[in-house]
Amino acid sequence: MNSLIIIINTICQLLIWMLVIRALLSWFARPYSTGFMRTLWGIYNLLGKLTDPIVSPVRKALSRFNTGPFDLSPLVTMFLIIAIQNILIMLLRAVG
Repeated sequence: MNSLIIIINTICQLLIWMLVIRALLSWFARPYSTGFMRTLWGIYNLLGKLTDPIVSPVRKALSRFNTGPFDLSPLVTMFLIIAIQNILIMLLRAVG
């Protein structure tokens, strides 16, 4: 059971870090940039492709609320990942 808990923790932490880095890069990375900023744009796109499957449903659910110019879906997704992580670990500890 402990190895499964470690795997769940690792995957969840990786997803959270990918979301944080993606959010930070969204402030700086631009498609029309050159040099290092162009590299940041590539990293931003890669993280977008990896995290969009979990962020898009949250973004769609939040679209009915007026959040102004702020996209809160990565933050809400992080909270959901943490909640799911805690529930899974609690269930695994209860079973084992």
